[in-house]
Amino acid sequence: MRHAVPLILASTTLAILASASLAGCQKAIILLDTAGDTAVANVDSSADTDTDSDTDADTDTDTDTDTDTDTDTDTDTDTDTDTDTDTDTDTDTGTAPAPDFASFTGTQRFTYSSWFGSCDETHAVAGTLVDSSSTEWAAAAAACPDCTSFYDVTYDASSACGWIQLPAYVHGLRILGTLAETTVLESDYNGGYTVYAQDLSGTFDGFTFAYTVTISLYGLDLNVDGNGTFPVL
Repeated sequence: MRHAVPLILASTTLAILASASLAGCQKAIILLDTAGDTAVANVDSSADTDTDSDTDADTDTDTDTDTDTDTDTDTDTDTDTDTDTDTDTDTDTGTAPAPDFASFTGTQRFTYSSWFGSCDETHAVAGTLVDSSSTEWAAAAAACPDCTSFYDVTYDASSACGWIQLPAYVHGLRILGTLAETTVLESDYNGGYTVYAQDLSGTFDGFTFAYTVTISLYGLDLNVDGNGTFPVL
């Protein structure tokens, strides 16, 4: 709704654009003209108080910063240094060790028990192969034709049990697989030999032979358990 309001004209042309509040809610525009005319002030009494109170300030605070710190560094330090130094030092040439029948070393154990006493002594012995072309070999072979080798045997002592003499003698031997036939020969003092004792059921394991003989001596039985080991060839 509009109202006409009388205004007083001054002598000087002046246009004043003013804004005033009428009845607390009206707007007035006043035009002053120096021509003395009365002007009409267009007063807009519209109480439009439409004040846009939209305070929506789109302050997008999306600070989505990709903080993916996955630096996925492959720390696999497996350098697979195979230290297998397996060097085949197998020196097996397929040849089994063999005994050297040129000599042997062993022991003899002497035991007896009788009405006048007892004894149990062990002595070391050593045997050396007799030369097969010698007269000694021929004489021994005549006494023991089944023997295939003969050895001169010596002791580490001159007697056993304090009274049994231990002279050098000839030891006849025949080996048949695991069987060892042992024959003890003594001199007949005429350049020949006679069988003194014999074990035809001794044993042989490839390097060592063993035997047991019993000798009748001055009315007592003297037991002799002997052995001999050949070195590796």
